[in-house]
Amino acid sequence: MKSKMIVFDLDGTCLTNDYHITDNLKHLIQELSKDNCVFIATGRSLSDAYRYYRQLDINSEIICHNGAFIYAPKDMRVIFNSYMEDYANIMLFLKENMGKICMDNIVISQGINTYRLGNANPFLCDMMYDEDLPNIALDIDAMLLAIKGAHRIIISVSPAKRMQLMKQLKELFHQIDVFSWNGRDDIVDISVGGFDKWDAIAYLAAQRKIEPGNIIAFGDGDNDVRMLQKSGIGVCMLNGTSAAKIAAKQITQFDNNNDGVFKCLLNFVRI
Repeated sequence: MKSKMIVFDLDGTCLTNDYHITDNLKHLIQELSKDNCVFIATGRSLSDAYRYYRQLDINSEIICHNGAFIYAPKDMRVIFNSYMEDYANIMLFLKENMGKICMDNIVISQGINTYRLGNANPFLCDMMYDEDLPNIALDIDAMLLAIKGAHRIIISVSPAKRMQLMKQLKELFHQIDVFSWNGRDDIVDISVGGFDKWDAIAYLAAQRKIEPGNIIAFGDGDNDVRMLQKSGIGVCMLNGTSAAKIAAKQITQFDNNNDGVFKCLLNFVRI
């Protein structure tokens, strides 16, 4: 039985700023997964995390939406699932304000399914679609009728309207996280709120009879804080937030663009 668990965040941690995993890191994680339980724990949807799961060639469950969705690709089984409470009201608000916010596309993540308003904004489409998972085109009325719950709603809007829309969403709706994407002024991302990666990690570790002291976790953001605090070894990236650095036991010597995880992991190759 594998006695160690290694958990990786994606953005700002395993991924460079141009969304790649270096070959060095891929090969080392593949090697470590032979003798350890290796997991991805991300705020991303399954559709935009799955490509990295394939690249790393690991066999474990994927923790998505900061723990709101846990999926086992090996046997196509949902382990845990919780949707945002205000999905229908958010969609009604977006429908009523499509013209005002100059919305040209919307992508909805619901477990393994991705629903799209259209193909406008190629960057968004490329990020959110996976060839091995269902993606379905619907108009906004069909989205309201056919989709009864969602984990994430990503909107392509006019850059001039982005900040106003984010402010309105935060004021009108609760138990959601609203944020933009680094380097993009045309994306508003609404995700199910109130979930924490650590709860999902602790559940999966308990199933495998792995103690928290035998968990190594890598992260960089505020959504990684409890994971870094509670793990036996919580490692924050050099490029991480102040809160993540305070929570961590270690900080990498290099950032996510300079193989920070790989170089730190070399210290654990004999775990």
